[in-house]
Amino acid sequence: MSLTFELSEPQYEALSRRPSQALAGSILGAAFRASVGIANYPGHIRNHYAAACEELSLPELNEKSGGAVLHENFGLIVEFSQPVELLVHDDEENLVPGLRQLMKTFGPLIFRNARLSSELQEDVQKNIFPSLRFHTDRGRNQHNQISLFTRDPRDDEQMEPRLSSTLIVANVVAWLEFYHQSDSGVGAAEASLRSSFDLFEGQNIKDAIGRIILEQPWKAPRGTGEICLIDNRQVLHASYHHTMSGKGWRIGARYLV
Repeated sequence: MSLTFELSEPQYEALSRRPSQALAGSILGAAFRASVGIANYPGHIRNHYAAACEELSLPELNEKSGGAVLHENFGLIVEFSQPVELLVHDDEENLVPGLRQLMKTFGPLIFRNARLSSELQEDVQKNIFPSLRFHTDRGRNQHNQISLFTRDPRDDEQMEPRLSSTLIVANVVAWLEFYHQSDSGVGAAEASLRSSFDLFEGQNIKDAIGRIILEQPWKAPRGTGEICLIDNRQVLHASYHHTMSGKGWRIGARYLV
């Protein structure tokens, strides 16, 4: 039976009050540990792009880049103590309400030691993209804006840890980084967000990961299922090939309403 994951109101409050502390809980006997990916995300953005934030306030910059929701605590990472089968969407590919509420509060969701049912996993496509090409998966007029990425522990390739990770940034970060790299002033920058940017190339981005970039490494031990959900209206994502030895396996992908 697939497990439906959601947090109670006290659990939401605990994570909001103490975002640097992990929350322990259980659902139907499955113990889990939930933690915020990046606490005080707007503060980290202000620090990293201090010069731009002297020209305009972060809310003004966010509005100029498209006005997407900018989460105070960016990303929620949930790790189960035992393998679980997670219910992510219904038969019409609508995201289940509990996960929708989590995305509304935290944005990207990452589940470890979790997998889809065999029937649902069979229908996914598999993708991999050039390193550090931040992009959206869906056009603005498409109705299914939620990307569901999966690592299937039953798959001969995906059962192994992956060579490439997935990097996720808020829209305003991609927009700011593009103008930072081009040495253009953000005050005069075009008020639109592209669907694809090549960002952070030639840089050591390790210091940015965990501050302005959320990373899903796909490196849990062999035979571990992993799931990641993002809203293409609010974030851009990219593959990050850590070494020259290869990209690794293609990630499972499908798109939800």
